[in-house]
Amino acid sequence: MASENQELETTTTSVRSQLAGMNAGDVGVFSTFKGEDFKTRVAVYQALTDAEPVADHVGETIQLANVVAQAVEVADETGAVNETVRVILVDDKGKSYAALSDGLFRSIRNIFGILGEPQQWGQPLPVKVLEEKSRKGFRFFTLKIA
Repeated sequence: MASENQELETTTTSVRSQLAGMNAGDVGVFSTFKGEDFKTRVAVYQALTDAEPVADHVGETIQLANVVAQAVEVADETGAVNETVRVILVDDKGKSYAALSDGLFRSIRNIFGILGEPQQWGQPLPVKVLEEKSRKGFRFFTLKIA
């Protein structure tokens, strides 16, 4: 019974934290879309909700114009909930592609660290989506500048 109460307490605390974050304007989303106007906010929302799986576009070149990253919680095979990053790539036409992939997130961090964010590029960056396997056999996605 103690673990059930503890689980309920953790869930209640988590929900309260999430509600407090929403109240403070912190919904766990990073975006390279610039602007605070309504149109820009709608573009970010559409990128989050309309994204196609990156897995469906392996080997394709995307004209990368923006990136959205969202903190999400996922349950592993044991049922434990872990926080990870959902990366959404947005092309120059507004089409979005999403994946939960540490490799994809590292690629974006490396691109931003070396080339800066999209507004500094002057044009969309052509990136090719690659699928690789880790030593343990897990698949992940990376980006190569095309």
